[in-house]
Amino acid sequence: MTKLLHIWLHVFCRTFMFLYEFEWILFTGAANSAPFLLVVSLFRQHCVGVSSLSWFWIVVERHTATHYLIDYESNTRPQIAVILIFTHVVTSFSMAAALLMGAAYDIVITLCIGAPLYAATQIYLTMMLYYLRKYNKRVITEISRDPFKGKRYSLATKYQLNENLRGLEILRRLLLSATLFNSFIGLFITIAYGFFNESSPIAQILFSFLDMLIGLWV
Repeated sequence: MTKLLHIWLHVFCRTFMFLYEFEWILFTGAANSAPFLLVVSLFRQHCVGVSSLSWFWIVVERHTATHYLIDYESNTRPQIAVILIFTHVVTSFSMAAALLMGAAYDIVITLCIGAPLYAATQIYLTMMLYYLRKYNKRVITEISRDPFKGKRYSLATKYQLNENLRGLEILRRLLLSATLFNSFIGLFITIAYGFFNESSPIAQILFSFLDMLIGLWV
């Protein structure tokens, strides 16, 4: 739900800035207009960061569910949720600020560095997800083959294992597709900024198309 909310907030901010870029909204001469645009831009990038980095924290949550397999459902741990949400927000905001500062210095270099790193992170998350899935399948196979060997696992634990496997199977397909898609997005961004003037109408159309793809996918 949080991921979806940030996607729509990003689309709203991008639509507002799109109207300003084509001079359909003019308030540059107004007081505090530049800081206002900076805040809108930073908030938009923050929303992109939250939605883009959600995969990492979803995988971390599944790793936590696997680590506390025996009592994950029965023993609530609100501190884990608080830490995950807080770290997610701080990391996303920091990434947005770093991207904006890098873009102000040299946007092409920033994207050429950031896009491969993001793609590599996606590949790592995919590998980690495969490992978690393999581990959960191994544990549930041991329980089914030798119940006495797995006697420390209760029925609730076996149910948690089945839920983990169902969730990991869904995430595996989505994350694999996201990895391929984000690699394409990184290449698309680099070409758009490297071969076109960012203020030209063609570039703006490409960026708007890119935002639409991100809104539909991320």
